[in-house]
Amino acid sequence: MSPTSGWWISSLRAESTAVTLCEKMKREDFKAIAVEALEQLVSRAEQRTGRQFSRLFCFRGLIGDDQIDGDIAEYLVNMTFVDEDHIFPCFDLFLEEVLSDGRLLVRGYRAGYAPCAFGAHFTYETLGHDAGRVGPFKLGIGNFVDRNGK
Repeated sequence: MSPTSGWWISSLRAESTAVTLCEKMKREDFKAIAVEALEQLVSRAEQRTGRQFSRLFCFRGLIGDDQIDGDIAEYLVNMTFVDEDHIFPCFDLFLEEVLSDGRLLVRGYRAGYAPCAFGAHFTYETLGHDAGRVGPFKLGIGNFVDRNGK
């Protein structure tokens, strides 16, 4: 995969990455953003707790106990990517807990905004939750850090 040049919003600053805001988004480039969102969740939690965590994930919505296992980045892409011109602009992701098998439980939900071009929605201007923002993914780790701190 050869990403194109561009910018995305992360935490408190713009960083160079695989896309240009408001341009067509290739699915493989968008999956790289989903992978980066999961990595940023874990790395911010590691920074705040001083602990190391697995990069194995499972996912549950905020309501219910149905669990998604396997390639969680692919699941996030399936939930947000419609086509090159239409991506749901806001998906909240929260690092929830370390399961008994060492996997990290991520919970989240897609906001009700209509899909649009990557970067075209006002939510891209926000910083996200306490672990920042990667593309449409607003990241939160506060409760996880409280339960898993030093």
